[in-house]
Amino acid sequence: MAISSGIRRPRRCMRCSQAEIIVYGHTHKPLIELVDRTVTVMNPGGGRHPRFRLKPGVGIMELEAGIPPRARLVPLG
Repeated sequence: MAISSGIRRPRRCMRCSQAEIIVYGHTHKPLIELVDRTVTVMNPGGGRHPRFRLKPGVGIMELEAGIPPRARLVPLG
């Protein structure tokens, strides 16, 4: 399983890598999306001060061999 992180445009990354999980955070907008039934895309949001009127939150992703990733967004405060 390849993992990519720290990118601004996850769909562009999908075209140029074999990643099965893409985690990015540039926009601070929480997101969990399954793309093409094979790639999990996650933006955990921002864990500190609110930005863009979004409440702080974190993302949790559980990885286990042979099982698709399980992910959830958790609001803080």
